[in-house]
Amino acid sequence: MAEPLRILLIEDNPLDAELIQNRLAAKLDCSCTLVDTREKLLSALGNVRFDLVLCDYSIPSFDGLAALELVKEEFPDIPFIFVSGTIGEERAIESLKRGATDYILKDRAERLVPAVQRALKEVQERKERRRAQAELLRSQELFRLITENVYDLIAVLDLNGKRLYSSPSYESILGDPDNLMGTDSFLEIHPDDRERVRGVFAETVRTGIGRRSEFRFIAKDGSVRYVESHGSVIKNPRGDVEKVVVVSRDVSERKRFEEELRQAQKMESIGVLAGGIAHDFNNILAIILGYISMLQRGHVPAEKVPKSYEAIHKAVLRGSGLVSQLLTFARKSDVQLEPVKVDSILRELLKMLEATFPKTIRISVDSRPALPGILADAGQLHQALLNLSVNARDAMPKGGSLTFRTGVQKRSLLEGRFADAIAEEYVFITVKDTGTGIQKETLSKIFDPFFTTKEKGKGTGLGLAVVYGFVRSHYGFVDVETEMGKGTAFTLYLPTHTGETEMKESADLPAADVKGGSETILLVEDEEMLVDLVKTLLEIKGYRVLVAHDGFEAVEVYRNNMDEVALVLSDVDLPRLSGWDAYLKMKELNPQVRIVFASGYLEEESKAEYLRGGVLRILQKPYMPAEVLRSIREGIDKK
Repeated sequence: MAEPLRILLIEDNPLDAELIQNRLAAKLDCSCTLVDTREKLLSALGNVRFDLVLCDYSIPSFDGLAALELVKEEFPDIPFIFVSGTIGEERAIESLKRGATDYILKDRAERLVPAVQRALKEVQERKERRRAQAELLRSQELFRLITENVYDLIAVLDLNGKRLYSSPSYESILGDPDNLMGTDSFLEIHPDDRERVRGVFAETVRTGIGRRSEFRFIAKDGSVRYVESHGSVIKNPRGDVEKVVVVSRDVSERKRFEEELRQAQKMESIGVLAGGIAHDFNNILAIILGYISMLQRGHVPAEKVPKSYEAIHKAVLRGSGLVSQLLTFARKSDVQLEPVKVDSILRELLKMLEATFPKTIRISVDSRPALPGILADAGQLHQALLNLSVNARDAMPKGGSLTFRTGVQKRSLLEGRFADAIAEEYVFITVKDTGTGIQKETLSKIFDPFFTTKEKGKGTGLGLAVVYGFVRSHYGFVDVETEMGKGTAFTLYLPTHTGETEMKESADLPAADVKGGSETILLVEDEEMLVDLVKTLLEIKGYRVLVAHDGFEAVEVYRNNMDEVALVLSDVDLPRLSGWDAYLKMKELNPQVRIVFASGYLEEESKAEYLRGGVLRILQKPYMPAEVLRSIREGIDKK
């Protein structure tokens, strides 16, 4: 219950004092203290904290202005109202200048209560303003302390992504934060990630729901940083999104560690599969050597010779495919998010598993027709599924069933288990085995790095940590169901992608159908048998062929014949001088030189550099004759 107002009344006329008190009591819950001398005023001010002072202007012992000065000196915020019958206009103005709140003439006493209420309301409003200002200052100081002492990057953006505020932590990455005001926040994002981040930003503005995203950031020194960001919105009183707050963290070190973790896991997986790979390669070699031996000895009937050549051809393609899979799997590269068809990844994985897993393990696929695509790094998805497959194999030492199942799940069915589910649909991939199962005591630890239940030397404990990292970096989830003695099922949930996911396939024309020519080709290759093969192939199609066996020889041959050489076909890995360095020297001789590279293995970064540098095409060894002929013809004819 509110306490009565404490009012100090300075009045020497008892009748006037009684009238004022009665009028106040009729409208207000208050208690009045009456004084009529300077001494009594000082005593009252020392004993009670009053809410308001009412004062006659003319008091015999001292005047009203003196009383005003005494009160304001002790309590400057207390409302002070003159109630007098003798105050004139000039005195009234003077009293207001000195700090009086209002003045009331005694013959207009009906104004007294409203004046008191108004004065008390103004005092309360001033208190609220001061409290709000103090709170604002405290908030600003707290915000300043936070932003100046955290490494996270904090930015406030308008609805177009323009910077309204950038925290001091931006200094080391983009320079003086004050100079960033009004700039486009998307310009610092790596061009390959920019449109995707714009889409996330637009979705945040549209829905009012912040989203986490990872992208590459270009610093002021030109270096590329990996950044993890989360946006949240500021709404106006109408509930409309007005600004977006983005908190970002430099996760470059974490990404480097994750890449090292993935690479270590790849090496472990290759070691695990080595026996099966060796077995498959030995089978391939046995097929090739067996048929060649029979053909050389004339033991193959004439009508079966074409089938023998076809078998050798298929065996070579099978070996080439296995090598290609291993190189793709083992390659160390940056994360490349692109439209991916899960079914295509599964088909590639099954080829490897069927070639390397024990025959006692039955592998099957239950895939939903017309499965939507996802936006993912295909290599990481392949790695994650391989890790789960290897774990399943190890859980079935005596054999069993390994089943892959795919489908689509609505967000509404996932929200109960995964609070971060924000996509409308998720593609799920289940890897299920009929093995030993996982004990409940260890279930909570299985995704921890280096946690393993395998014997010493048979596992690093990285497999499931890599799976978990892959799923989370792709805005998905992983679920586990297990029962001791009956098996385990891991299910990955990844957001669907509605964009184009079809992969283009090039036609494989027979060599006889590819147009030849009479131009001069410089063939640079250190493998003598391959030189004989390609030289014969080109000469059959009408070309004149010059040969070099290393980089230095290639430059010299080109120097002596550059007016005649229409195109150079060169291996990359050459003795003495690499194919790339030889090409650069040829360009010094003739900037218009045309070259096609061939290599058994190249990192993606090197491929991109060579193509940017003017190389027309890079052939993957082993190559088909038609592919070589087509690349040469297209390279010569290119405008």
